[in-house]
Amino acid sequence: MISDHALVLFSTRLKKPRSDTPLITSRAWHRLSHDAFASDLSASRLCGDITELAGMSANDLVDLYRRVFTDLLDKHCPVVQVRRRTTSTAPWFNADCHAARWSARVAECRYSRTHFDVNRSNWLTRLKTIHLVYEKRNDEFRAERDHSE
Repeated sequence: MISDHALVLFSTRLKKPRSDTPLITSRAWHRLSHDAFASDLSASRLCGDITELAGMSANDLVDLYRRVFTDLLDKHCPVVQVRRRTTSTAPWFNADCHAARWSARVAECRYSRTHFDVNRSNWLTRLKTIHLVYEKRNDEFRAERDHSE
């Protein structure tokens, strides 16, 4: 060989560093029973004798409102801590990709609510569009990356 360049092959056993998954505090809204909540709310001081509330100041009323609703929410949809994984988007993902994905999700929600054939067709059309947008943007990104190297 005349050149000092040679192919070097090797393998390593590296693990991707684990990203911290933060704990998010949220309410379990799916547990909320509207009828039970409405029943407890109607039995609370807020919906009781209005003459009792007439002598209260605005600050006292706000505090009462906050306490009653916090207690009811704690009872009907308690606070839970959820571990949320953060995912990084692909480097080629841009505003056009985001808009296409958002549009497809809106169409999916509309179809899941109504189950109309026209909404299903619209959702599938938008899914095809999102795949085309992703493919086009990925190709553009690769061309830009190859051109810069």
